[in-house]
Amino acid sequence: IPLSQPLFFLSILVVWTCTCWVDLSESVHYLQLWFMLDRPENGQKTKVETTDDTVVATSASLPTKATVICCVLLPKLGIACYLWLLGARWLVATTSFQDLMLNAVALSFITGLDELIYSAVFPEDIKALVQMYKIARPCGESVASPSKTATVVGDDAYTVIMRRHSRQTLKRIFCMLLTMLSLLVLPVIYMRFLQQVLPGYKWDIHGLCESRISDLMHADEH
Repeated sequence: IPLSQPLFFLSILVVWTCTCWVDLSESVHYLQLWFMLDRPENGQKTKVETTDDTVVATSASLPTKATVICCVLLPKLGIACYLWLLGARWLVATTSFQDLMLNAVALSFITGLDELIYSAVFPEDIKALVQMYKIARPCGESVASPSKTATVVGDDAYTVIMRRHSRQTLKRIFCMLLTMLSLLVLPVIYMRFLQQVLPGYKWDIHGLCESRISDLMHADEH
């Protein structure tokens, strides 16, 4: 069973967690962007800014935000979390290490199935149209806003910009480290507390399996 080799199975489960984390983080990012959009004036549902190759949504009404978040983003978040749980359970229930690798590849294929169908079914003009639509980022995400530094000149302006850039760099590093920690901790928590394939598993067959594997390797050498 996979749990007889916890480090090997943990590495497989970390890879599966990373696969689901991509969809999860993308959904959370879009959720933040939609939530932080301003409300349009004059009772409009949405307000967009159009250029030659992009259409940027700069504001959206509360019903529009609620529709997108409740009908698109929250279900996508739920699907990603539930798929991670089902995939982890399926991997734990695998009865051989060969099938474990095949099942991990199959799970990765399942997560990319929607993109595969989109690429195969939709025509190129529809894809280009989808690529045109963007969501405006909050003003605070820019490294240096000209309006905030317009009153500062010379070395003071450079100092302000560099401090802001340093803070954003530290924030990105912290988020990256937190993500790496989460990707390692979540599989451990699942293996120790959440898995229900072998309830009450005592982690007591690793030594027996190691001796059996060693005997098989020596038999192959002879």
